[in-house]
Amino acid sequence: MRSLSPPVRRIAALGILVLMVLLAYLDIARPVLDAYAAARSEAETLRSAIIRAEAASAAGGDLRQQLAQTEQQARDANGFLPTTSDALASASLQDLVKTAVDKAHGDLRSTQILAAQDEGTARRVSVRVQFAADLAGVQRVFYDLESMPSILFLNNVQITRHPAPPTAHGAASSQLAVQFDIVGYMRGQG
Repeated sequence: MRSLSPPVRRIAALGILVLMVLLAYLDIARPVLDAYAAARSEAETLRSAIIRAEAASAAGGDLRQQLAQTEQQARDANGFLPTTSDALASASLQDLVKTAVDKAHGDLRSTQILAAQDEGTARRVSVRVQFAADLAGVQRVFYDLESMPSILFLNNVQITRHPAPPTAHGAASSQLAVQFDIVGYMRGQG
């Protein structure tokens, strides 16, 4: 076998050297660079998560402050409705009833504002309510109304059963027609 000339040997040596450097890059440097890029991407994701968490924490502080203010207002009201106007108190009672009936999937038929009356140092505000719901819905409405921060009373409660036609499943569901007066008190003007 014949030996190669010196210039060909140099070119071959340079070719082998370039090939070794390329293999070293593919085996060692590239996985390290890929891992670095992945770690950098994860660090960026974590930075944005930290920013969102800090923003949520700041909002949580505002919410805690609002909750504390609401609880203080409820304590200051001592069971009274937090308004000083008959119209606002009646509207507030109507809104509470509507929310409770909607939450129980009932059918609010009517609300009627009754005349406000002075009782000692307080003013009595009443609303007459008529709605229909099943038994669980009626229980839910009564619970929601009686568990309000303001002390509310349900007077003149009348419940009658109206059988409904059978449903597609063959079971007859019965609706209850409910009528009552919801009474709340607000501080008197004097």
